[in-house]
Amino acid sequence: MKSYNNIIITAAIGIGILSGAILTKPFGLSDEDRACYENAVSLQYAADDIGFEGFHLTDYPVSICDGKYDYVLTSNGDSYDVTKRAPVIETLAATIYEVDGHYEVIVPSHSLMESLVGIMGETWNEDEQAAAMWHEAFHGWQMDNYEDNIDSIIGEQSFEDENYGEPLINSQYAANPQAADIFSRQLVLLSDCISEKDIDSIKAAIVKYKELDEERTAMLSEDTVNLERYYTRVEGTAIYVESCICKDQDADLFKSKYLSKLGAYSDGSVKYYTLGMAQCMLLDKLDPEWKTDYDFSDDLINLIYEKLGV
Repeated sequence: MKSYNNIIITAAIGIGILSGAILTKPFGLSDEDRACYENAVSLQYAADDIGFEGFHLTDYPVSICDGKYDYVLTSNGDSYDVTKRAPVIETLAATIYEVDGHYEVIVPSHSLMESLVGIMGETWNEDEQAAAMWHEAFHGWQMDNYEDNIDSIIGEQSFEDENYGEPLINSQYAANPQAADIFSRQLVLLSDCISEKDIDSIKAAIVKYKELDEERTAMLSEDTVNLERYYTRVEGTAIYVESCICKDQDADLFKSKYLSKLGAYSDGSVKYYTLGMAQCMLLDKLDPEWKTDYDFSDDLINLIYEKLGV
């Protein structure tokens, strides 16, 4: 399961440049990395406020990789243990990975992540590092509790197929440019609904959204539509969790990194992260308790339709 940062980094940076970034950074678990982890753990109250029952970062070891070794931080009561090992997966971005029958959060060290993102002309701080840990831990929680429901979204398809995932999305939208235009209009409608106070205006916008969705998905293959549903449902909720954690730490960063992009179209799968996050935010507005019994067996937008009666 890939994370938001994984997609951005692998799409934008070549392997040679990534290797150079590693070589310019010191190896080892720094005090800064420890502080980022401790800060992330301290934000459990913010995760509780989100409302996904039984979701705890400390249920998942966090492996911080410096490009040479993994430093695995495992909760132990009020403290944590640190184990050094060879990397279990070759990745230069945050992700979740199954190790010896359990899921681990794997993130680059803060200095390495800062360097990688800096190559793209962006910045990366401690609050974002903590939010990324929560994002990936949420994937572990999803799989521990709802793996069957999640796997059923794409059926027999596999992300190991080189023609699936990003290549399928890109080829479908290249062949159907009108679909991208419609998707952009849907994002704007959702963004407007989140700031709209009048429920009748929200309902009218969602009626239009539904019409556009039916028109757009008719242009795409069944596999593409199912893939969209997967990314929106699974990654959209994870980026939503990430945004909530970020909001608790830095309201300005939340606005610039998440709110400001709600209506913005992106190529590839990243647009579905935004779509799912927007749907979660609208659901919060319509029914803050929606997460209490959400089990990933249905699309978020169907919950919105149901709550608005459209």
